Amino acid sequence: MSRIPGGEKNKKSGKKWSEDELREVYYLYKKLNGEGLHERNPLIKEIAKRLGRTVRSTEAQTLMYRNLDRGGEYSHGNMNKLCRKIWLEEEGDYILKETVNTANLDFKDTKKNQQMLYPSALLDWAGSGSGGVKKPFDVNSGRPTGEHIQTSLTYKIDNWIKEIPNHSPRIILLVGGPGNGKTDSLEYLVQEFDKEFKTDYFIEIAHNNRDAGITPPRSITVDLNIKDLPYKRLKVVQDATPGEGNVSSEQSLINDFEEAINENMLYIACINRGILADTIRLAEKNNTEIYKILKTVITGLTDYLDPKSLWPLTIKGKLKDQIGVWPMDVESLVEANDKFKSPAEKIFQAALNKDKWKCKVCTVNKDYCPFYQNRKNLSKTENLDGLLRVLRDFELISNKRWTFRDLYALIPYLIVGSRKEFANQDPCKWVDRNIKVLNKPMVDQRIKTVWKLSDHLYHAKLYSKWPSFHSFVRSKKNRDINQILHHSEYASALLGYFSYNRSMNVNKPVIGSFLDDHFFPLINPSQLSNINDDFNKLFENVKKIESYFSYSVRAGYDQIKEYLNPLENELFNQLIEVERELDEKVREINSSNSQIDRFLSIVRIIAIRYFKRVYFTSKGLSKDEIYLREYRQLNPQIDKSKQQLKEAKNLFDSLIQGKDDLSLVLNSSISQPSLSIDSQVKLIVGRVTLDHEYVINDVDDVPRNNIAVFKIVFATKDIPVPLTYQLYKALAQLKEGVRASSLPTEVLAMLDNIKSRLTGITVRGGLNILRNAKIQIGDSSFYYRVDDPRKEFEITKQTYE
Repeated sequence: MSRIPGGEKNKKSGKKWSEDELREVYYLYKKLNGEGLHERNPLIKEIAKRLGRTVRSTEAQTLMYRNLDRGGEYSHGNMNKLCRKIWLEEEGDYILKETVNTANLDFKDTKKNQQMLYPSALLDWAGSGSGGVKKPFDVNSGRPTGEHIQTSLTYKIDNWIKEIPNHSPRIILLVGGPGNGKTDSLEYLVQEFDKEFKTDYFIEIAHNNRDAGITPPRSITVDLNIKDLPYKRLKVVQDATPGEGNVSSEQSLINDFEEAINENMLYIACINRGILADTIRLAEKNNTEIYKILKTVITGLTDYLDPKSLWPLTIKGKLKDQIGVWPMDVESLVEANDKFKSPAEKIFQAALNKDKWKCKVCTVNKDYCPFYQNRKNLSKTENLDGLLRVLRDFELISNKRWTFRDLYALIPYLIVGSRKEFANQDPCKWVDRNIKVLNKPMVDQRIKTVWKLSDHLYHAKLYSKWPSFHSFVRSKKNRDINQILHHSEYASALLGYFSYNRSMNVNKPVIGSFLDDHFFPLINPSQLSNINDDFNKLFENVKKIESYFSYSVRAGYDQIKEYLNPLENELFNQLIEVERELDEKVREINSSNSQIDRFLSIVRIIAIRYFKRVYFTSKGLSKDEIYLREYRQLNPQIDKSKQQLKEAKNLFDSLIQGKDDLSLVLNSSISQPSLSIDSQVKLIVGRVTLDHEYVINDVDDVPRNNIAVFKIVFATKDIPVPLTYQLYKALAQLKEGVRASSLPTEVLAMLDNIKSRLTGITVRGGLNILRNAKIQIGDSSFYYRVDDPRKEFEITKQTYE
């Protein structure tokens, strides 16, 4: 349908929209969840007809609400004041309409959370919904569980508030990236401050935010009138990314520090690491005092070899003990510690809260409802622990941390899914409609439906990728394949689902695509196979199960059915039917046994992979389990003699400098293509010394990465090399006989970087290193020995023996 030039007209064209009309459009916008805002949308057409408005003008009003939803960052700049008024009334903090002391505020009793029932309401948790992104000092956003999730920072804040009168830090910097919980922690701090001193600063700050409109101000300052405190003002920077007024973000932060240093005030700021780095560059040019402070902050955040206190910050002079810095992006949210459960576990427990699961559809259809089965299985401690272990494995392998924003998107996605997958329908009604199909006689619909339902089980969400079997599709022109599919309803339906229906499912949210593109390749447990001797010792039963499945799906199923829920049992029964039909009915009619065997092989591969994903996810195992078990042993509490670390260092030694001396390429640098051997100019020096140690956080003030490191002792420099999981795995593979050239690109890039640094040290002043060094040009059998580098390089030409 093409647009009408100049737009369609009717009797109301040119007349102002009333508040009632715009409120109707607001409710439609929320129903659509901001998606499909176009004149072709039947719901927009319907409301336009009911209101007597043109479709295009109705579409334009929905886009205004999207403008407001995105903080004003959209093309429609002429904002209707009534739209803004409705938005603030509907989306604003209802608590601000009452006189309430935040010291007595219970976030679990907000109007919104009282109405939430699972599983449908879990869809609001993600950042695209109303719960996932924290709006400053708005209790109806960013806390889907209804409460602040405790972390190590929570305990630090509790102690800090009690110690404020005793000269605890008065300048607090919460440093981290998006989604790390900076805003929520800032709110918690002000809340607890109000409780301790019986004040209402939370409400005062929230009023300031509400009065500012859609975009909250960068900072808010309130006067402190507290008898027992020496500080006269409290300034909170809700987000240091924007600047103050027309001032740049970097200069605004410098101005903040100057104000906080020179005035008797409390200063709490949420700062992105990137802004901190940009600010120190500006301060280096213009402000020596601020530069020294920021340099100390950044050094404390990054120097893991010689950790210095961050809370309070190790700094001399008048600011001693007055600055506290907390790295928000270091602590793992999926790993528990001695003080409390992991934040991820608490979020899962809130999502699995039985009291909020009141859906009758889920209860009536519990055997085949994937949401009910997810809640049932993850409510078991061993299954939830297994899932959390897998999420932690991803952190170790990828060297990335899950954030709160990630978890608020991930957890509801694993348990239920996303609105996109249900086309904005109620997920429980979607389940009910699909379960009814299971009782119908059509084989094609039953197979597709059981797979659609099982695709919403949590392990299927984690590992949703399957082969498309395009080779079979392409060979459908083959007469034998056509005959097989013609005589086997089950085989035809199964192949159709994997070849067409799954590939057509493009409605994945961002977190779903992330799991497919990043999580799945690193963790996929179905690739954990019995080819490894250690694996055979650890998982002898799985090896046996694999052998049963190689015989038949039925034989394998009989060994595993106790691990499966009713929905999974139905899925395996259908695979058994596919196998039975192919092996008995089709084989009698079709003489092409090779094609039938090929199809049977595909069915059995699907069956064993599916079981591995179910079983290994519940046990918390991923495809690198053997290497991960060894890597976890590199811990000072376990490897007290450092013997395992020493073995890893010896492998790293051979990787850096081989069996002979260290060889450095002089005519190549980082990011340049590798030169052929005959084009290289190599400097061959004596062997460098390598040391190894565990970095232990003796300061114990903030979360830090406890890691093993190698030290390359070269000239007067010590070059630290963290023993990351990827480096350890590469070293283990070298031990198994893998060639160095076949190692992952990130490991090879790290080695190139190290050698480039060593070359730079040598060229810029390593006279002692150069003494008796050798220079080899290309693959020549000659080399040139540097006799005395102080005398313009006296060189002697010699021949390799």
